[in-house]
Amino acid sequence: MSTKSPALRPFPNSTNLVSVYRPRIDACHRLWMVDTGLLEIPGNRSQVQKPAIVIYDLKTDRQILRYELKDTDLVNERTPGGLTSITVDVTSDKCEDAFAYINDLATEGMIVFSLKSKNSWRLRHPSFAHNEMSLNFTIGGTYNSYYGYKDWKDN
Repeated sequence: MSTKSPALRPFPNSTNLVSVYRPRIDACHRLWMVDTGLLEIPGNRSQVQKPAIVIYDLKTDRQILRYELKDTDLVNERTPGGLTSITVDVTSDKCEDAFAYINDLATEGMIVFSLKSKNSWRLRHPSFAHNEMSLNFTIGGTYNSYYGYKDWKDN
């Protein structure tokens, strides 16, 4: 019996995805992700393709949608690096009525996508702005708020 782990195999293959963070599985057995298209090599960031929402059917392992985000969704060249998470809102009895919400940490916004209309749009609101003077975090199940960041040391 071998003690080695099996070799990793790219899903669905090694040529379609560039940079994906935090994929999600919905109630309709689909895998959703945002491919930022940004190749992040330290000192040499390169936008090799437009950011896109990619959806796979987990029953067939086939890609069912690749939706390139519109120029109006992407504020500037920093936007792709901030697209780090996608949340899917859908129920299993209305799979075609799914909405996806993509946070944009780099340029303080949110991109909304409607699967039914195959359309996306950008939301902006002051509450999306980062406030470096306020921190909320949980340690060991205890919620903490810290205001007025000073020389905070992690030790």
